Amino acid sequence: MNSTLPNLRTFEGSQAVRDLLRINADQARLGNLLKLLIDDDNTGKTQQLLDEIRATQEALKTAVREIDQSLHRRARSAEALPEKRTDHR
Repeated sequence: MNSTLPNLRTFEGSQAVRDLLRINADQARLGNLLKLLIDDDNTGKTQQLLDEIRATQEALKTAVREIDQSLHRRARSAEALPEKRTDHR
């Protein structure tokens, strides 16, 4: 096993991605529940709320993608750095 342990920044970024994905899933469940109410709503307020939820979901997805891409760029650039020599001859 020649794999390296993730550094703190990568670990925290990965945790942030998981948190955002969890929020997105919660938003989807909420949206599905509210969608059931649309048939009973004659005022259109439920549809407006659903549209806001969808917009929030899209914003979360965009944030997740940006964080994920940033983490992968950092990981690739860290792998490309030469190792520091520690022998003092």
